[in-house]
Amino acid sequence: MKRYLVWGLSNRIAGTEMVINNYVSHIDFCSFDFITFERPENFENLFQGTTNRYFVITAKNRNPIKYYRDLTLFFREHKGEYSGLWFNTNHAANIDVLNYAHKANIPRLIVHSHNSMDPESFLLKVLHRLHRKQMLRAGTEFWACSDVAAKYMFPEKQYRFVPNLVDSERVAFCEEKRNRLRKDLGLDNTFVIGSIGRLSPQKNHSFLVKVLASLCALNTSTFLVIVGEGELQDEIASLAEIMGVKDKVLFAGAQNDIQAWLSSFDVFAFPSLYEGLPVSLLEAQFNGLPCVISDQITQDAVISNNCFTCNIDSPDEWVTAITKSIRKPASVSLGASADKYDIKRCAIISHKLFD
Repeated sequence: MKRYLVWGLSNRIAGTEMVINNYVSHIDFCSFDFITFERPENFENLFQGTTNRYFVITAKNRNPIKYYRDLTLFFREHKGEYSGLWFNTNHAANIDVLNYAHKANIPRLIVHSHNSMDPESFLLKVLHRLHRKQMLRAGTEFWACSDVAAKYMFPEKQYRFVPNLVDSERVAFCEEKRNRLRKDLGLDNTFVIGSIGRLSPQKNHSFLVKVLASLCALNTSTFLVIVGEGELQDEIASLAEIMGVKDKVLFAGAQNDIQAWLSSFDVFAFPSLYEGLPVSLLEAQFNGLPCVISDQITQDAVISNNCFTCNIDSPDEWVTAITKSIRKPASVSLGASADKYDIKRCAIISHKLFD
């Protein structure tokens, strides 16, 4: 049985992690090993009853010397075990695992792009530009979740489109879960705007709080629920207080039962400044939610007739679109393009990718 080494899985329930999870959990014809910085407790399903393994190494920013020592030891101990490396990344700031795999003569070195714009950090931007050409020389194959993700990471290379797969049944609308969660949260008889994503500059939640303030002036029973965690939570909470909507924002943190949370929303708002191809937006559409999204998001991610694109510089446009949104799951129509993102196709796709 072939065994692949994987880079890109953390313990966060986020887009790239869910893409990896959705593929690996539906593949039984080869095995996967993961190099991580922490135990992936949120993805225990990938290891229970399988031959998959994970190896925790020291994070580079905690102890660079031990980090490189751990990598050196890992590749020495596992020499000759791998058919390929699946290198999942949002930028080329850190390509150490790719370089080590190249020196270890692992035959397939797959660089998989999941993003479409430079990271916010100035240091990471510099490192990305320094390492990108080296990454292109080391890689033997190039995958991307969308055309914009490919153009950002490797515009000079031919690439393979690898869809971000979604378990459509796992995220399908559930009225029972909707009613139970809304009751538990005290959100009965309210209009709930939902957003899922890490609380970081990229996701632009501050813009959504400003939109919320305008919506509350029109309808006092409007609430914003943010699922996710991140470094900007305190800043976003402070803005909500300044805008007078502190009591109208619920920070739900990271959640495992995404079906329940999506089902509890009345509209899904996604004001990201950039994305590769957002898994959470696909999940929201498979759930039947009306979606209001930023004009900075690729139209490849629009798979339903209930998804509306708004100018990211026009809060009034967002207020209008959200106000007009009505949840009617039965009337939502998914386009033909939705099929290519459904995990039911995983067996066909994965055999072409890993067999």
